[in-house]
Amino acid sequence: KSRGPTLASVAMDEPPQVPRLVGSVIDDIGMGPYQVKETALSGCVALAEGAELLLISSVTRAVAEDWGLTTTQKGGVVSVVFMGVLIGTLISGPCSDRVGRQRPIMIGIAAIAIFSILSAFTIGFWTLSIVRGIVGLAFGFGVPVSAAYCLEVAPTSWRSFSCVLLNLFYSAGEAYSVYIIWLDDPSMKHLHWRWLLIVGALPTIILTFLSAAFLNESPSWLASQGKEEDAMDVLVKMNKANGSPCARLEFSTAPREEANVLGSFAEMQRDFRAIFGPAMLYSTLVSCFTCFCMNVLYYGGLYAFPQVLSEDVATGTSPAFALLIGCFWEAPGYIMALSYDRVMGRRLTLVFNLTALVVCVLAFVHGGSNNQESMVEYVMVRFGYAGYKCLAITLNLVAFTYAAEIYPVSCRVTGSGLSIGVGRIGAVTAPLAYEWTREFSGTWTTFFYILACLVILDATLVAFLPFETRGKVLKESMDDSHETDPLCQPAECT
Repeated sequence: KSRGPTLASVAMDEPPQVPRLVGSVIDDIGMGPYQVKETALSGCVALAEGAELLLISSVTRAVAEDWGLTTTQKGGVVSVVFMGVLIGTLISGPCSDRVGRQRPIMIGIAAIAIFSILSAFTIGFWTLSIVRGIVGLAFGFGVPVSAAYCLEVAPTSWRSFSCVLLNLFYSAGEAYSVYIIWLDDPSMKHLHWRWLLIVGALPTIILTFLSAAFLNESPSWLASQGKEEDAMDVLVKMNKANGSPCARLEFSTAPREEANVLGSFAEMQRDFRAIFGPAMLYSTLVSCFTCFCMNVLYYGGLYAFPQVLSEDVATGTSPAFALLIGCFWEAPGYIMALSYDRVMGRRLTLVFNLTALVVCVLAFVHGGSNNQESMVEYVMVRFGYAGYKCLAITLNLVAFTYAAEIYPVSCRVTGSGLSIGVGRIGAVTAPLAYEWTREFSGTWTTFFYILACLVILDATLVAFLPFETRGKVLKESMDDSHETDPLCQPAECT
C-alpha cells in the first residue's frame, strides 16, 4: 500500500480517482448523528456564555445595591466581561490555527466553569471585575473555535443548520438563567445574586466532563497540518457514525505554504497578509463592523432590557417573565436563518434583516416612550420587542457564519476571530453606553436611537460586500476562486 505526501485513502481496491478536499469528502458523507454530537459537545461554550451573560446583566442592580456602586461601576461589571471576551477572541485565532480546535474548546469550557463559581465568592467591585474578566476571556477563547469547528465538520448544504444548532445552546443558556431568576424573584428587585451565579454554572460543570470524554478534532485542520492519517481516522468515525454508504474517503490537501515551517510568528504574518490583502480587505473591514454592530445591538439589548422592562416599559407581566418571552422569541430567529439559507444569499439576508431591525427598534422606542397610551402603541411595544429579539438572533447567525466562511482553513479562526474580537468591542461599550446616555439625556430611548443609526450604516456597507459564500465549499487556500460582484451591482449567477 502506498501513500503520497498529501494523500490519504481507505479505498485501495478502487480505480484511481481524482482526489478531493476534506470538505468534499464530508459533503459525500452527509449530515448525521456525528455532526449533531460534535455540535452539542462544542456548544457547551455557547450554553455557558448565554447563561452567564444574561445572569450578570440581570443581577447588576442587586450587586450595585449591596456594594453601593456608581453608575460607571454598575456598567463596568458587565463591560469587563466583554473586555475579557475581546482579549480571549484575539488570542484564540492564532492559538487554534496552530494547536487545533479540540484543546482550545476544552480549555475555554473548563475555565468558564471554574471562574463562574469563584465569582460568587468575590468581596468587592475589583475582585468581581477580575474574576468576571477571566470568565469573559474564557468565552472569547472558546466561542470562535467552537463556531469554526462546527462549520468545518458540517456538509456544505448543512452549515447554516449546524450554526443554528450551536446557537440554540446559547438561547438554552439564557432560558435557564431566566428560569432560575424567575424562581428567585419574578420582580427582579431583590435577587440573591451569589446563589444565582453558583446555580447558573452547574450545567457548564456537567457538560465539561462530557466534552472532555467525547469531543473530536477537526479533520480539515488535521489535513491542513499534514496529519493525513489522523484526519482519515476522524473521517472514518464520521462515516461510521452517520451510517453513510460513502466508500471513498480519499482526500488531498492544499500545498502547505513555506511559512508553515518557519515558526508561529511567520505563520501569523502570512495569515494577516491574507486577511488584510487586497482581495479580502473590504470584506474583513465590513465583517468587523457588522460584528461590532451586532454586538452593540444584541448585548446592549441584553443589558438594557432587564432594566427597561422592570423600570420604564410595562408589559403586563413580571419583568422576569417578559425576559423569558424574549428568549422564546429567539426561536423564530433560528428558523428564519435556516429559511433564508434556502432562498437567498448571505449578503441579501443581512441587508434585508438589518432594514427590518431598524423598523422594530423604532417601533419599540415609540410605543414604550409614550407609555402605551393607545392600542397602537401597545402593539408597537410587543411587535418591536419580539422583532428585536428574533432578528438579532438571525443577524448574529448569518454575520458570524459569513465571517468564518470567507477565509481559508489556514487562517479561518484568525480571520473570524478578528471579526468577532472587534465585534466584542461593541459588547464592551454597550453597557457603559447605555448607562452614560441615560444619565446624560435622562431617558432610555437615546441608546436605542443610536442603535438604529448604526444598523442603517451597516446595511449600506454590507450591500457592497464582494463575496457570496452560500452553497460554496469552504476554501482551503487563497488561490480558490471567488465571486467578486457586490450585491448592489448585477452579479452573474454561479
